[in-house]
Amino acid sequence: MGIFDKFSKKSTDKESKEETEKEVEKEVSDNKVIDIKTAKSEDVQAEVNTETVTEKPRTTRFTLVVDCIKELGDKGVIVGGNLHGTINVHDKIFVLHPMFKESDVIEIDGIELLEKDNLGQGEKVEFVSDKRVGLTISAIKDKNKAPKYSVVTNIIPQLTPHPKKPLDNPFLLGLTYEYPRLIQDRMFADLFTFTVFSTGYLTPVELDKQPVAAENGAMRIPQNSRVGFKLLSHPEHKDEKLLAVFTDFAALGKWKALFEDGKSPNSIILNFDKCAEIALHNGGYIINPFGPAPVFVSKHNIEYAQKMKNDMDKKIAEDKK
Repeated sequence: MGIFDKFSKKSTDKESKEETEKEVEKEVSDNKVIDIKTAKSEDVQAEVNTETVTEKPRTTRFTLVVDCIKELGDKGVIVGGNLHGTINVHDKIFVLHPMFKESDVIEIDGIELLEKDNLGQGEKVEFVSDKRVGLTISAIKDKNKAPKYSVVTNIIPQLTPHPKKPLDNPFLLGLTYEYPRLIQDRMFADLFTFTVFSTGYLTPVELDKQPVAAENGAMRIPQNSRVGFKLLSHPEHKDEKLLAVFTDFAALGKWKALFEDGKSPNSIILNFDKCAEIALHNGGYIINPFGPAPVFVSKHNIEYAQKMKNDMDKKIAEDKK
């Protein structure tokens, strides 16, 4: 994945981060809905989420991408990384990675501040926000249970449509935070690409017909409806448009222009194939364009992800023979 400077550049301090966010917001504030001709209700088989979206995420939400780890024998492990959010000792967490089908709820037993990745030697604290930290986890005895570039979070993953649970993709969210810093690492790049094509994306839509209730209580797009997607101006190529997609409702809530009338927009979950189909007709797509950590996925990157996905699908099919 290549870094797209305007949407994915690394902020070195709070001031530069705020300038980047203002720059992105200025680029997209004047854009209107563009109807994609190929997008009809039969093409987009997704449930419509009508949950109310708040502009700010809960302050307790956090993610940390593990980039170093130390085993403590029977006392567990210490995992280190950059914390995004606020964490407290004894918080309940998940350790997420594609190799795990599910994650048990476990507890943080200790927090230390890191300076030179000397795990076990940092200043002990009871809580901390947005710092480089080490987390002691006694429930994990084997470092392979918290592999490099796994994501530690307190956000419950919800990756499939559910009438009462909005999409939440903390693994992809965690990777986007560290994308500028780690994308040149081959292991991280491959993991990010795998996540890109194996996940779902939340995106706001305009519908020409109101959603209808399904048997499971969810809202669905009526047959023969037309679906309009929100496209943003490409900051470098004004004649190109970019599809806006999101990891969760907290990130979608940062698009303030969508909520000016006090109402939440209709939104659907797109899989990678449908997302790629729309994006390749335009200039690509942006993950969380208004923050907290925007990442641009170019058409070249999409095609690379498609190839990796096809190669993996072929290998899986061959292994089943």
